[in-house]
Amino acid sequence: MQPTPIKLLASALGYTTAGEELITHVSTDSRDITPGCVFVCVKGARFDGHDFAPEAVRQGASYVVASERVPLTQDKVFYVDNTLDALIKLAGAYRSQFSPITVGVTGSVGKTTTKEFIAAVASRRYKTLKNEGNQNTEIGVPNTIWKLDQSHECAVIEMGQDKMDDILKLTMAVRPDIAVVTSVGTAHIEFLGSRENILRGKLQIADSMGPHAPLILCADNDLLGGVTNGYNEQLRDKRIVRFGIEAERCDVRAVDIREGERETRFTVRYPGGEVEATIPTIGRHTVLDALAAFAVGLEMKIGPKEIALGLYDYAPAGMRQHIVPCGAITLVEDCYNANPDSMKAALSTFGSMKVRGRRVAVLGDMLELGETAKDAHYEVGRFAAAQGLDLLFCYGRWCLELCRGAKGAGMGEAYYFPTQEEMYQSLRQSLQEGDTVWLKASLGMKLGESVSRLREEYQGR
Repeated sequence: MQPTPIKLLASALGYTTAGEELITHVSTDSRDITPGCVFVCVKGARFDGHDFAPEAVRQGASYVVASERVPLTQDKVFYVDNTLDALIKLAGAYRSQFSPITVGVTGSVGKTTTKEFIAAVASRRYKTLKNEGNQNTEIGVPNTIWKLDQSHECAVIEMGQDKMDDILKLTMAVRPDIAVVTSVGTAHIEFLGSRENILRGKLQIADSMGPHAPLILCADNDLLGGVTNGYNEQLRDKRIVRFGIEAERCDVRAVDIREGERETRFTVRYPGGEVEATIPTIGRHTVLDALAAFAVGLEMKIGPKEIALGLYDYAPAGMRQHIVPCGAITLVEDCYNANPDSMKAALSTFGSMKVRGRRVAVLGDMLELGETAKDAHYEVGRFAAAQGLDLLFCYGRWCLELCRGAKGAGMGEAYYFPTQEEMYQSLRQSLQEGDTVWLKASLGMKLGESVSRLREEYQGR
């Protein structure tokens, strides 16, 4: 964090102060206190930051942001209604000191991959900051913004949505010059109620953008494809740019898609020409992510051939469709997150993937689906059965329905286990040389534990 006057940060919270301090750190973790920092008291599932406010000051924090009374003198505390909202406002005040080309990215599926593609393209020409992993939350986005400094020429910021107005709050801090919405699916529908509400929330990303700013939307998505400038007042003066594969009304479109074992080639058609592109991933859904980045590159005045080179520089973040040769088998680590749309995209890709041996899908529950969970898992099971997979192993509360769906659709080799440990023991006994194993689940299912065990057991065989 670049040294920032406390007066600027305090004003974002509605305070005036006579202090002249320069703040070089804002923290929500009492274990991460540095002299002269601001400590923001955040309530978590297991800890309440308010309990640690006095200790933070003893360790050197100059100021505390709190929503409840804490045993500190008034000159040390900024009291607010909501400390997470305050954290975002502090990040927005800090962001106001810089003027990089800023790209905001959101969507139900594909936002992290799209963010990584955009950063790879932008980095061909600009010094670029991006969220690490999927630091796209009310805490993750500010943590990314604190890393901005005067040397950054571009920032690519992914924004997540759990409930209505999450994107609105984040976009007011990020203030993107260019915005991308990758998709509108059913992720977090438990809290948002309907896909139409999800769409409304995602499009709030444009609320902080200036007139004629580009809003880049996936034309292949049934809801985004129908969005026009008349959708709401905030979109009335925006310039809508569309990308896609199937939709004909696109500004950036992929044709002649050719999938290999570990890469995909295609032709990108854009206003005024076309160019060949190769991405080091498989699956048509990742082509869509690359097209979004291509559209962003054009808006940033990067040449089409240089954009294509940037797309090839892409590297997956975390355990997202990461293909790993592992001795006698191949792992596809794709277990960072899951919802019905991303699960179907992964299964479809797996079904068309070139493999040496059998296709073995290992699936865990998709979380935060609310009342739709039972039907959604059953439908994914039916979809899995149609993809030509050889074996299906699944575990968790809801994957019993997924297994039933697969068996009901005619898949004989589909197995359900209540726990990951039971599933893993059966899986390892079933694997054969040449098998490709695709692992996918919501992060809360901790399927990465099985990935680590498979790597340890099969690496070097």
